[in-house]
Amino acid sequence: MDDLYEEVGVGELNATVEETPKELKRRRGPTIMFDVTRIRSLGDKKVVRYNEDGAPIGENGAKLKSFIGSATHYHVPITYMSWKSVPAELKDKIFTTVEAAFVIDPRSRKNVLQIVGISFRQFKNWLTTKYIIPHKDEPQLLQVPPEKYFFIEQNHWEEFVRSRLSETFQV
Repeated sequence: MDDLYEEVGVGELNATVEETPKELKRRRGPTIMFDVTRIRSLGDKKVVRYNEDGAPIGENGAKLKSFIGSATHYHVPITYMSWKSVPAELKDKIFTTVEAAFVIDPRSRKNVLQIVGISFRQFKNWLTTKYIIPHKDEPQLLQVPPEKYFFIEQNHWEEFVRSRLSETFQV
């Protein structure tokens, strides 16, 4: 399970295709970072530059942030209540995955994990506001994870939906 890319699968997963009578429509699917995957499989890493504040900049800085988001979505179950409750081993795994694809400053571990934490919180918020709250009165629509997030395990989705629909949850 060390390799994010083996879990993600082939290139067709980057967009969902729906057939309509007139044409095929392409919708954006989850970001899978195939260019980073290809470079990593060749043993090449993208070099990240930093500004004077230590923040990643430039094209590779943007790719780093996007890659971190993808790794977070795939590896951190949405059942954790907060980023602080995610085990250190899982945080280490994500950092190692990032280091395998990018040449990053060794002092940037804290910054990378902060980005992971933000991505984790934003992803859960997105799922809640886009897929759960609008359909809270339509339980049949909440039975399975959204198709484009195929990597969310069914039992994790069920637990997440229950937690978001509980009376103790506040939007």
